[in-house]
Amino acid sequence: MNGKKLRKKIEELNIPLKTIAELLEISEQNLQNKLAASDIKVSFLLNLSDKLGKDIYFFLDDKNGMEERAMLKKSLNKNQIIPHNSSCEIATTIHPQETCHELFITQLKEKNLMIEEKNIRIAEKDAQLKEKDAQIDKLLNIITSLSK
Repeated sequence: MNGKKLRKKIEELNIPLKTIAELLEISEQNLQNKLAASDIKVSFLLNLSDKLGKDIYFFLDDKNGMEERAMLKKSLNKNQIIPHNSSCEIATTIHPQETCHELFITQLKEKNLMIEEKNIRIAEKDAQLKEKDAQIDKLLNIITSLSK
């Protein structure tokens, strides 16, 4: 979907862009820039549909809607958290064995585990850096004492 199509759908809602920008917690100029883009990010579209309380399919309802819906479903994978409110239909279509709430909780837990693993790796790298700093300090002291 491009910004021009999205702008038309937003105009159908009769909500001023300033109000929408405030809901999205971005500047009106930032919203204008997004609506001028040749390609709208799925994450922005999900956020917009959530903040406006509209089903995401509202924005995809046009002659290209079927293709865009298929692309949206492909882009929503286990690495993205599906927003709880506006995308329950998409969530349960992609993962029919889980309710939207269960899927959302599962995804949050997976994200938390990934964050914890990254934090552990960061701590390990930080310890390695401290070791290297100590070694560099020793070498600098040796060089300084030899140059005297």
